[in-house]
Amino acid sequence: MVNLGNSKVKVHGTTFNVKAYPSDNYIEAVLIEGKIEFIANNRSAVLNPSEKIILLTENGSISTGLADVEKTSAWKKGKYYYSNEKLSSIIEQIQRWYDTEFIFNEDELSHFTFTGVVNREKSIEYNLKIIELTNKIKFESKDGAIIITRKE
Repeated sequence: MVNLGNSKVKVHGTTFNVKAYPSDNYIEAVLIEGKIEFIANNRSAVLNPSEKIILLTENGSISTGLADVEKTSAWKKGKYYYSNEKLSSIIEQIQRWYDTEFIFNEDELSHFTFTGVVNREKSIEYNLKIIELTNKIKFESKDGAIIITRKE
């Protein structure tokens, strides 16, 4: 049994991934093989291989669907795939990896999206360059933080 605050994942001889960061507003479980039971708010759902379940922590709503198992498991090799993901979510993850503070110069920049692959095994500079190449933003180091600004 994996406890996730008010939610639980009951394991039935299996391989799965759970994403449950306190700063996120959701919990996601993806089943790779075997069987799991996701329990939250006095409800439960059993997942079959290649299925995922998402619990929105703010309102308790639950949705299920098919998962891309290859992309979901890529984190084990240090790779994270994004498809039209908000820059704010990606930056939050990069902050965790590299223990570095990021500051958006404009709120609007946090809503920009990114599609591509970020590799945790590469340097922070490498990953930020990848994001810069696909967006109209740039990253600048200042006073121990990385400032995200609009490209001119």
